[in-house]
Amino acid sequence: MERLLDYTKAADEVEAFKIVRENMTDDYLSQFHIEHEISYDDKKRTMIASGRGFTLTVIFKEEWVECELDMSFLLKPFKRKVLDALKGQLEQVI
Repeated sequence: MERLLDYTKAADEVEAFKIVRENMTDDYLSQFHIEHEISYDDKKRTMIASGRGFTLTVIFKEEWVECELDMSFLLKPFKRKVLDALKGQLEQVI
């Protein structure tokens, strides 16, 4: 797991998880033109997005967000770019 960012707008992990759950919708993710499935675990405050060749796990901790991005061999060169884009999007809302 990689510590992605600290909360600046959200007070805690409960608020951050709620904000992301409201904003990270299928409509939002459809702009990337990838088939995906998103699941949320309200008790553990985790989000898992998966699709062909990738699995993204986002865990909301007390004061920060952790993530793990597993990508297929062909997609690995884009890992840093994807994580930077995710961090940028999350910084805007949490």
